[in-house]
Amino acid sequence: MISLEGVDHVLPRVRQKLTVVLDLDECLVHSVFPNGDKYRQSEARPENINLVDSMHLVLGGVEPVVVNRRPGLTKFLEQLSVDYHVVVFTAGRKEYAEEVLDAIDPQGTFFHHRLYRCSCRQARGNIYLKDLDRPVGEALERTVLVDNSPLSFICQPSNGILVSSWYDDPHDNALSSVLKLIRHLDACDDVRPTLTALFGLEPVLKEYQEVSAPPTVQLHL
Repeated sequence: MISLEGVDHVLPRVRQKLTVVLDLDECLVHSVFPNGDKYRQSEARPENINLVDSMHLVLGGVEPVVVNRRPGLTKFLEQLSVDYHVVVFTAGRKEYAEEVLDAIDPQGTFFHHRLYRCSCRQARGNIYLKDLDRPVGEALERTVLVDNSPLSFICQPSNGILVSSWYDDPHDNALSSVLKLIRHLDACDDVRPTLTALFGLEPVLKEYQEVSAPPTVQLHL
């Protein structure tokens, strides 16, 4: 008889699937409202409109909108959705964001969960914070938030991946860089030490909380 005495019976620990939380506007897409007030469009370059992948929608059957997709968006979402738990978390209103997300993900296969402005925490004025503890509910050590606004990371600065705001640059490759970083983070039991070392968001956001001034962060993907 074979004796198993002294043999370590502890099975290898299986890591929880990484949860990737994605912002929408100026992170994955940029929406242009032809009949609007040019909100968020000062950085836009209309001459690039034919150089990027765009969708033409009519919100609520009334308001036309052109939605520019960040370069590589579909491939990025396809690859993420296979290996990770993907959540979209936008500070945008549900009636707007839902139609944009339906156009991006018509089969409902990219995003496992959708969160809108109503799931944010409202701070001073019209500042909407994304608290990953509440609506997302996943273990923070295995959760990342990809966003172009430093304000979005105030609740959990050590979980943030800060990307540049995107409008219509056809040569942008930020999503490819984000995917590479996420692949690296997937090997970590806790993503927070790596993200803290890479982006250093916590001291910047602490200063913002103290002086009530918009934070300036130079390092992003």
